[in-house]
Amino acid sequence: MKAEELIVKTLEVSTCMIPRVTDDFLAGRDTNDLDRLHLYYALTEYGYRFPVPVPPTALAKLRLTGHGALTTLIQRAESLGCHYLQLDSDADVIDGLPQFEW
Repeated sequence: MKAEELIVKTLEVSTCMIPRVTDDFLAGRDTNDLDRLHLYYALTEYGYRFPVPVPPTALAKLRLTGHGALTTLIQRAESLGCHYLQLDSDADVIDGLPQFEW
């Protein structure tokens, strides 16, 4: 496959699809140890970018530590065959899923 033929699918949703506590967790503003979760992502100008799929153990730990909304979004991206989940403050929301004010 030629490099110009590579198509990368990304599910882009608003950061309001995660609660403030999850944003604090991802931004490193709380005391949880991200490395122990084996959750890898990039901090972007307006949010976060996660490669998918995410290991099942990391998803389980996310859910157990109170970050179920993020787990749901990651699983949605995986089910759509995406390579990335992009959380962006300017993106749209997914109807039918919780939205958070913060």
